Amino acid sequence: VKDSPQIVAPEDMIECDDDSDGIEVFDLTEREDDVLASIPVSEWPNYTISYFEDAALTIPIVNPTAYSNISNPQTIFIVVEDQEPTNLCTSQTTLTLVVVDAPTLVPPSELELCDAITLEDGLEPFDLESKTEEITGGDLTISIAYYETQDDADDGTNALTSPYTNTSNPQTIFIRAEDLNTGCVVSQG
Repeated sequence: VKDSPQIVAPEDMIECDDDSDGIEVFDLTEREDDVLASIPVSEWPNYTISYFEDAALTIPIVNPTAYSNISNPQTIFIVVEDQEPTNLCTSQTTLTLVVVDAPTLVPPSELELCDAITLEDGLEPFDLESKTEEITGGDLTISIAYYETQDDADDGTNALTSPYTNTSNPQTIFIRAEDLNTGCVVSQG
């Protein structure tokens, strides 16, 4: 009796839905380290990993680095084969693919102040966080941060703090919203 590969069932793969269609592209190979975790790394080259759409293992996934799910959630079937010429045993496990919705945001009304500190300069300190509840619709599971540029919002760098004094009048401020439950992020101006 020969040993089958001692593999580990991987955690679900979760992607954020970028266009509300329930379909995203997954790199299934990102979970290979998890699957082979109980095997010494030096032995990993002795194993091949194959992916299938069905439990009967008749529909192979030919490009596991860029796989678009066909249902949500979807179970992927993984086969690990020991390539040692004296073994050739296999083990199977599954991987669940899940596509989750991005945070839903409410477009806020403009944030306006009277020019009062230095008259007619068009610059005032704004409480940006005063718009958070409006933007999230009161959803406490959405975290909001404010940025001067779309690039900063996309990257999550150089967040603004309140009070924030505008640099032009009018000025567009960009937000980055993160769903605290799923980790999905949306950024917009």
